[in-house]
Order: sequence, then structure tokens, then C-alpha cells
Amino acid sequence: MTSFAEILDLARKNIAINPIFSGLNNEESVERYISELESELKEVRDELRPSNAVYLTDELSDVIWDYTVLLALLEKQQLITSVEEVFKHSMHKYQERSLAFTAENNELWDSIKSKQKTRLTQRHQEKYGN
Repeated sequence: MTSFAEILDLARKNIAINPIFSGLNNEESVERYISELESELKEVRDELRPSNAVYLTDELSDVIWDYTVLLALLEKQQLITSVEEVFKHSMHKYQERSLAFTAENNELWDSIKSKQKTRLTQRHQEKYGN
């Protein structure tokens, strides 16, 4: 099975060798991939129907690619610590929230989210002072 790490490696290589990235400044390259991601998500919506897995899979692969390139760009520009850190944070965040997956209402989910938001605010203040 192809892993996310393999796709990430390909995205990092693309950024390093693709001349399009040398012609764009950091903000332009990030904005380009955010726009591409938004566009691809619309195409996924258009392909959501029975007996259409081939086209839906193709569009979902475009979403994965654009998201991976976006993460790699943000990493290269040091706007995030690393792509791996984003995934580590996501895993921790949703493991904690998984306690609420089977709850009858949103109270537990909201409580967990509120605690997470408080911790996030504290971490941000500790790191950046604001």
C-alpha cells in the first residue's frame, strides 16, 4: 500500500525541482495550493454518486496531492514545524475527541473541544506571547 510518507516525499521533491515554485513567492505558492484544494473539493462534490468510484478516486487523489504540497510548502517556509507535527497533533486531538464519538448528544464533544481550545490558546501564548 502506498503510504502518506511516499506521497509527502514526492511533494517535497516537486517543490525542490519544479520551476513553477521558483517563479512564485512564498505567499503566491501557498495561495495557489489553497485555491487548488478548494477547486478539487468542488470536483469531489460533483463526482459523489453511485457507480462513479473511478472518477471520485481520481478527484480525491487530487485533493490529497494538493493538501500534501500545501503542507510541504508551509513546512519549507517554516510556517509549521513539520508535516509530521501536523499529523501528530491531529492524531492526539481526535483520539481525545473519540471519547465523544458515541455520545447521545454534543455535550461531551463540546466540553472536550472547549478544553482543547483553552490548551491551544495557552500553548500559543507561551510560544508567541500574544
